[in-house]
Amino acid sequence: MFGSLGGMLEHLYCSLCLTVSGRVSPTSDRRASGVGCDYADCMRPDPFTYSLDLDIGEVVDGYHLIVRSISLTKQYLLFDFGFVPEVPEDRRGELWPNMSHDADVAPRGWNQACGDAEWYERPVPEARYALFDFFPPYYQWNRHFDRHGQPDSDYLRNRIARLIFDLKTGEAVIDK
Repeated sequence: MFGSLGGMLEHLYCSLCLTVSGRVSPTSDRRASGVGCDYADCMRPDPFTYSLDLDIGEVVDGYHLIVRSISLTKQYLLFDFGFVPEVPEDRRGELWPNMSHDADVAPRGWNQACGDAEWYERPVPEARYALFDFFPPYYQWNRHFDRHGQPDSDYLRNRIARLIFDLKTGEAVIDK
């Protein structure tokens, strides 16, 4: 289930509640460790955290993926998410953010590991945008590129949404 980078992560679940304003707020904390550091340590020094609370859409069976925030450190882009409604204990192994990660400027060899939706290598300084394409949990998006590295029609048909994150301003747009 986990890629090379994500396999090192300790996943604990967080509960979410939908507020009157439609924004998502955590009801408990999540802690992840891996990549040679504790989550809190990777967030130092002086990370830029952008609160987003964006509804990507229904991932499966009425569960919506919510992008709570994206934080930038010198080395990493950290992705904080949750599901609404809360995923019952017996279904937690069935739901996770399945997404590809890219940037508008991506040198050869960059972004070779899967971060399983929490830790990603930060795009190069020349990049302006980080791009996230979201898919149903069991869709294997990494098998749907042509010989030039472009997504094929099956990839585009199965994509739930694309989040375009501006690395300079922290603004985010969802393209469905």
